[in-house]
Amino acid sequence: SFETGQALKRGIPVAIVGKTNVGKSTLLNRLLKDDRAIVSDIHGTTRDTVEDVITIQGVTFRIIDTAGIRQTADSIEQIGINRTYQAIEKAQIVIWVLDSLPSASELADMQQRTQGKTLLRVWNKSDISPLPPSAIIHLAVSAKQIGSGLIEVLFSPIIEACPFDNKESTMSLLHSFYCWGAVGAIVLSTLFFVLFGTQNWRILTCLWALVPLYNVYNFRTCPIEPIVKDGISMRIFQLFQTKIFWLFVLLMVCSGASEASMAQWASAFAESSLSISKTAGDLLGPCGFAVFMGISRVLYSRLGEKADLNRFMILSGILCLCSYLLAAFASLPAMGLAGCMLCGFSVGIMWPGSISISSSKLPKGGTALFAFLALAGDLGAAAGPALVGNISQLLGGNIQAGIAAGLIFPTLLVLTVLMLKRNSTNKI
Repeated sequence: SFETGQALKRGIPVAIVGKTNVGKSTLLNRLLKDDRAIVSDIHGTTRDTVEDVITIQGVTFRIIDTAGIRQTADSIEQIGINRTYQAIEKAQIVIWVLDSLPSASELADMQQRTQGKTLLRVWNKSDISPLPPSAIIHLAVSAKQIGSGLIEVLFSPIIEACPFDNKESTMSLLHSFYCWGAVGAIVLSTLFFVLFGTQNWRILTCLWALVPLYNVYNFRTCPIEPIVKDGISMRIFQLFQTKIFWLFVLLMVCSGASEASMAQWASAFAESSLSISKTAGDLLGPCGFAVFMGISRVLYSRLGEKADLNRFMILSGILCLCSYLLAAFASLPAMGLAGCMLCGFSVGIMWPGSISISSSKLPKGGTALFAFLALAGDLGAAAGPALVGNISQLLGGNIQAGIAAGLIFPTLLVLTVLMLKRNSTNKI
């Protein structure tokens, strides 16, 4: 074609693009092994495109350094930014230089502008930040999950040690605040992004970090009573030798898997049934799931004194089975969304209920019992979505087929509760 002929004659056009002061001109100079472009720490130094050619293994490339992309009121700089966009249009290869993770809108804009072209992302300034942004995000998420896990381990023993008349109801009520917290985080984060834009997500992250800092003060000042007297609680190897302990582990695995396997698809069901954008689906789906889960936990906390926990768990498991069936085999997207929300309601009691049943059966289990139960629940929350996602992918992205595979978790949960109910009078 004419474009291919021009590329072979003048060199394959390669545009170096990115924000201001990310190192585009430095990259050009290093490629050319010459100080072809001016380099400084001042944002907006490059106002126009700078071109030169290099030959690599017999292939000629025409490298184009461009003005940094940013919002500006400077009319001259804006002309340079417009020429950057023109360079992207003409280029066959686009090198996107980054020194931090791009926002969702920046990523979408760049992907749209480079459709049909080769897009290379280059992380720069590694000498300033020894880890790439993706690694920093992974470390942050890992630290967050470790902290959440430790709080989960502490949360249940604290309630168990408190002199409540009906600990099952209290456990369910306090677990409902996980749900209301999730709803509040979604609503407030959405409001922040509407007012201040997604590019300020770092500020929002710092604001949310104040919450765990406040909890540090709470845990530091709040007295925590031991669950059992010193020397009486079971040792870890004693727990492992107790057969019923492994039933509790299975119960928690199924509880975590039943909840997470459906929750991960809440946004997809909202998008398809309500014909809304992915962003809106990500907000409405998980938010609705959390609301229904919270309602379920509050409901049991009000009925706890009158309701039998084992029976309530069995009924919730059966309702969960129905919700999975509805989501897996519904022909209408709205029915799939209804099944997803119904699942949120049905799984509400599973996690706190499993902990309450376990603590009543093993009153001498101590903190180790709650630690292993939390571990089992998190294991299920990881394994369940993995199973559903892999099955969906193997069958060509069929979400409903993956949900159908997830039926195994609420089924096992109901069977496990029935087995525990047969030994309802035994305590260890």
